[in-house]
Amino acid sequence: MGLYPRLIKIMVRLALLGLCWTEAGAQALRPIPPAQSLDMRLVKLGRMLFHDPRLSRYQDMSCAGCHPIGRGGADGVALSRGTGGAITTYNTPTIYNAALVLKYGWEGVATTLSEATQRALESPKAMDMKLAQAFERLRKDEELQRKFGPLQEATILQALIAYMEYLVPRTSAFDRFLQGDTTALSAEQQQGYQRFIELGCASCHQGVGIGGNMFVRFGVMVDLFRDQPELHRGRLNATEQPSDRHVFRVPSLRNVALTAPYFHDGRAADLASAVRTMGYVQLGMQLTETDLGQLLSFLDSLTGQLPDEVLP
Repeated sequence: MGLYPRLIKIMVRLALLGLCWTEAGAQALRPIPPAQSLDMRLVKLGRMLFHDPRLSRYQDMSCAGCHPIGRGGADGVALSRGTGGAITTYNTPTIYNAALVLKYGWEGVATTLSEATQRALESPKAMDMKLAQAFERLRKDEELQRKFGPLQEATILQALIAYMEYLVPRTSAFDRFLQGDTTALSAEQQQGYQRFIELGCASCHQGVGIGGNMFVRFGVMVDLFRDQPELHRGRLNATEQPSDRHVFRVPSLRNVALTAPYFHDGRAADLASAVRTMGYVQLGMQLTETDLGQLLSFLDSLTGQLPDEVLP
């Protein structure tokens, strides 16, 4: 089957099965916009709280435990450990660029960063901590009160969100290329970008986040759950719509070279394995070694640089 008939088959199947969700205007790859003005006092409080284990029920982990800032914003394991040793249901996504996506979590349950943050704090498999409980702990910290002023319960969530909004790596080679610097990408990276478009990868990995704004079945061309249909039901858990079985939020590819392992269950140990899997199960094709090398080179160009003062 030629390339274009194959792409037509894939897109028709996506449309017929109702696998995708997207927002208007998120149809192309776009550069990260200029940094917004943030209250840096709130960002600094959020940075401290993000690394503070008092926000977990047993005071044995912080947000940075699953989202280590110096390691791509993800912990590098298939499934993470929450407070008290609880094991997460899904692979932990990077916290980088969380402000750029339109839905949160693999099932896309949360629709705002505020909702996603509160869900993570309260989840028994993550921090297992109500905001009111966190506030009761933190308000007794006299040094914290002196440094940041009288603390309110709502301030905890506001500060965490401000810090996460600050965690947007910018000035990637690909952003510079999109902004007109034709020398920002190597010849191989430009070839990889071209193949990324030609193969249809940008049909789902699109927008400023290069993903994060659609839902797609994992295994469009190959049924990965045939023998275990109840394994990781995906968005079906949120909607109870049969068509959402094994449908997951498309992850952002920004900084993807830093965030192994990959997929909702961390099944792909390295990026090469993940790209091969996507070619096979989503596009129905075996990628050539040339395609693989070019795509990996392009994906490397999506790594940006974090702003200053992100670590405690």
